[in-house]
Amino acid sequence: MSSQNGFVPPPRLAGWLVDLFASAKEADSVAGDLAEEFSTIARTSGVAEARHWFWRQTAKTIAYLIKAQLRSGLWVIAAAAIGGFLGRWYFSRLTNPLVQQTIEAVLDRYRLYDQNVQTYLFLYNNSMMLERLLVNALLGVLIAWAARGRELTATIVLALLGDVLAIEAVITGFAQTGDAGLLWTLPWTFAFSIAIVLGGAAVRIRRSTV
Repeated sequence: MSSQNGFVPPPRLAGWLVDLFASAKEADSVAGDLAEEFSTIARTSGVAEARHWFWRQTAKTIAYLIKAQLRSGLWVIAAAAIGGFLGRWYFSRLTNPLVQQTIEAVLDRYRLYDQNVQTYLFLYNNSMMLERLLVNALLGVLIAWAARGRELTATIVLALLGDVLAIEAVITGFAQTGDAGLLWTLPWTFAFSIAIVLGGAAVRIRRSTV
């Protein structure tokens, strides 16, 4: 929607995404350059064309910012991602027995297994997954806190690392056993990755407002 003086603002979501990846020093200049070019295209080619251009340029800008952060802080990002991956594995191995016992105790208290086995299994499995979802979100917060200025890049690298290894494990398991049920673990894997990135985004937003 344009204002009374004819000014049309760029898509807010696209601008917000750029801000998430840009450093504090880059944010104002990058946003200013994009907004200026957007206004020029809106005047000459129309608002619709300007919006399409802005979204395309947003994707290119984010890709450029990620590459720049990888070049300037590869070891920091790699250390954060690998440390986060190993930390998640160790934490899960350490806490899973306790979490399982707690969920079982709660469900057994209400004798759900005796009443309905399917409901019991559904609640048990999904409770475990929700706990892991929360753990991954908190992991994203920790990794983003450690990778200051590269919060989103570090959490994306960690998320992609987990996705690649999970997909490889599912493909290998399916090839060996033919169990198609393994494929249904992938949506949860991708949800865990999204939780990690959202945790990183939360830290980035917090830091940008301080």
